[in-house]
Amino acid sequence: VARADYRGRTALHFAASNGHARCMRLLVADFIPSEPYEPATFSETMGESFTRQKYN
Repeated sequence: VARADYRGRTALHFAASNGHARCMRLLVADFIPSEPYEPATFSETMGESFTRQKYN
């Protein structure tokens, strides 16, 4: 869903423009995280370790 072609169109765009509702549901279900990050928890877990890896 996040990757696009040279014109900026994603898989979700192609599914929607061609009327493939089932494909759209599959793409969106796979893309939306089942447990959304809370800003405070994200910085404690993912954000801090990512920053540490990037700059060390």
